[in-house]
Amino acid sequence: MRSRTDVRWGAPEAGWEVEPNDWPAASTPLAVPGRVRGYLGRADDQDWFALTVSEAGTLTGRVAAPAGVDLVLLRDPQSKRPIDQGGPGQSEEFSLAAKPGTAVLIGIARKLPPGADGKVEPLQGLDDPYELKVDLAP
Repeated sequence: MRSRTDVRWGAPEAGWEVEPNDWPAASTPLAVPGRVRGYLGRADDQDWFALTVSEAGTLTGRVAAPAGVDLVLLRDPQSKRPIDQGGPGQSEEFSLAAKPGTAVLIGIARKLPPGADGKVEPLQGLDDPYELKVDLAP
């Protein structure tokens, strides 16, 4: 079986994740309110975002998953407290306190079905982006 990889070199495209952003220290910055899209290009891919606010409040966010893809949201670099309320193709939402000068880190990852091996089995949604929308309530 042959696989194909397309690579485009150039300036980052507005409204899209900036690779590499697979770990918290390489997070794609995102000002709130804001919106960004990205791809989970492999089974163990994680996309991290550093959300910044201009005033204190409650940071709310929603990630729309591609059809058939089960997402989890990671709230801390050690990924010990995932947000996993929806199933495949469903959105995940979060609400967290935020203050200026302190970035809130959010990771997006694929959740594989129990017993699945994403390195062997074909994955759904590799060519379909997710969308993260964030806002701030006082």
